[in-house]
Amino acid sequence: MSNYVPPDDVATRRAPTITRQVNDRLALDLFAQQGPLSRTQVRDILGVSQPTAIDLIKRLESAGHIQPVGEERQTRPGPRAVLYGLVSGRWFVAGANIRDRKISAAIGDLAGGPALETVVHTVDRRPLPDQIVDAITTSIRQAGIPASSIDRTVVGVPGIVDEATGDLGFSWDLPRWRGRLLEPLRQGIASPLQLLNGVQLAAMSEGQADDLRHRRTFALMWVGTGVGLCLMVNGSPLIGASGAAGEIGYTPVPGAPVLPVRPGGGGFEGDLQSLIGAHGLRSLMTDMGFPAGSPGVLLRRAGHSRDERLQGYLGEVARRIAVACASIASVVDPGLFVLQGSTSIAGGVPLAARVEEEFRKMSPLDATVITGRHHEQAELEGALHLGRALARRERWGGDA
Repeated sequence: MSNYVPPDDVATRRAPTITRQVNDRLALDLFAQQGPLSRTQVRDILGVSQPTAIDLIKRLESAGHIQPVGEERQTRPGPRAVLYGLVSGRWFVAGANIRDRKISAAIGDLAGGPALETVVHTVDRRPLPDQIVDAITTSIRQAGIPASSIDRTVVGVPGIVDEATGDLGFSWDLPRWRGRLLEPLRQGIASPLQLLNGVQLAAMSEGQADDLRHRRTFALMWVGTGVGLCLMVNGSPLIGASGAAGEIGYTPVPGAPVLPVRPGGGGFEGDLQSLIGAHGLRSLMTDMGFPAGSPGVLLRRAGHSRDERLQGYLGEVARRIAVACASIASVVDPGLFVLQGSTSIAGGVPLAARVEEEFRKMSPLDATVITGRHHEQAELEGALHLGRALARRERWGGDA
């Protein structure tokens, strides 16, 4: 007897399976975003029938993805509906980030929620991969979980991640490890591991805010020790052909001499980094008669003072950042700039407001400027977010 099945019958048989897979993934994403839900709530939000919702809940519970976590609060007499939530405490992700000679690492539950454990190490003389592995393994140990329960690890780096190899490309801060970072990390960490630029991770983290999650585009401008940008398009960072998209610190700008093609021994000069990077803003402090110190400290003071000199410094910093925003807006028109990095966070809302004011003076385009929500560990939060998305794709199937 022939085993041949006509194509139309194959499609007919596949359709219910595909529909179930799609519904399962939609439901799991729903639990991840909204927390515990009843069968009726799942039915109403997904727009499926009651029998389909019942079957879906049974299927996800049998697969070990969800479990009963309580009962629905109810004002009317009668039985209360069971609430289901994602199974927690079983699978985890690890994140790490390198910035300003600090290595931070954290563990997150695949089900979501705040980081379970965060450690911060100061970079020392040991090989950098060993220190990153130590930070990650320390966070795993302190979280009290087995290393085998880590589904995915994401590490943020201050530089370009080569799109072709996935390894560290050009990095001003980590020149020794160009093309040599990924393999030793993978040897020291058992779970699948990948590198991503820290600014891109910060943008992914900021993009989880309710008012940004559904925006088609926005740009995160990083202003701290270094300068960077990430354009988010439909929830994903624009990486570029080689992985170098957003390296705006190397952009020649008005008011500065043209930079050399290759960095000299003392670093690039005459680019955007020299105007709004920490070194450039310290030079501005000296030029304006302030004693040597931290630009962030001065910007915090300016945000709470009417002193003309302090306001003058705040205004000039804002003007310089606005030059960068106007240049970027003329090319990609993001509509919204999120300011991140130590300088941006120190300046806070007053700096963001002044940047938007200066932007509108120099550009006919429309853009709003706001301060980032994550003040300390935006890149680390982004690493955990990306790790969860990748691990969920493996565990749950389909796209996030």
